[in-house]
Amino acid sequence: MIPVIPYVIRSLSRTENEFNYLEFEAAVQQEPSVSAKLIGYANSPAFRTHKPIVSIHDAIIRLGLTHTKTVVLSLLVRSKLDISKCSSFKMDKYWYDTMIRARYAKCLALELNNKSVDIEQIYCLALVSGIGILLLASQCPEVVSEIIANDTSHLSITERIRNQFHGKSQYYYGAELLSHWGLPPIYKETIKFIDIPSYKGEYRTELSLLQAARKLSNIHNKLDQQAVMNEHKLSLDSNNILNITKCVNQELPNIRSLSTLLK
Repeated sequence: MIPVIPYVIRSLSRTENEFNYLEFEAAVQQEPSVSAKLIGYANSPAFRTHKPIVSIHDAIIRLGLTHTKTVVLSLLVRSKLDISKCSSFKMDKYWYDTMIRARYAKCLALELNNKSVDIEQIYCLALVSGIGILLLASQCPEVVSEIIANDTSHLSITERIRNQFHGKSQYYYGAELLSHWGLPPIYKETIKFIDIPSYKGEYRTELSLLQAARKLSNIHNKLDQQAVMNEHKLSLDSNNILNITKCVNQELPNIRSLSTLLK
């Protein structure tokens, strides 16, 4: 059974022009358990200041909107998708990898400077891009646990999932879940085709950024990075790549701290 999701997810997924801080703050406040943990994270050693955080408003300011979205999404997904029976799944690694990809996607969009691309939406798209694996881990924990544990196979996790789930990947199931939750069409379209290089649809620029971010998060060689840019037809040179690397690296300490909190 596909779980329902609170309204706050839709508020979180709005574009930069549509996003309303007051609406988002009010939506978070309607979820007491999320509110309490969000304030708790804002008071953790990784983010603590001399002044204790006691309100959602102050917590959002302290964590920053980007990290707040990550925390809220994590807490909501955890409340709806129980993966406790999937023994091989490491939640801290999942969120670390997810935040790295999302950061790459955002930094890529900033460097590309394409006015038609909504930077905050790109971040959110990357943030939910892997949600299908969480859905499968909650619905078929033993199967997914075995897939993850079998890291000696020459097949990727995506290929192993396709073999087990009737030719469909985790991205297909993630796209269906996001559509069920009522997120904008761009979420279903980009996530569904994230591992399909031949996509020529309406959201090809956004999809190229997400696909490039996935690959860049796993490589560090400059030549390989430039090859990724060329493959996805992103007009970015070595200086852009250097800026993107700096953009990601400056957030690494916060990403490490936050992924540990979210495990």
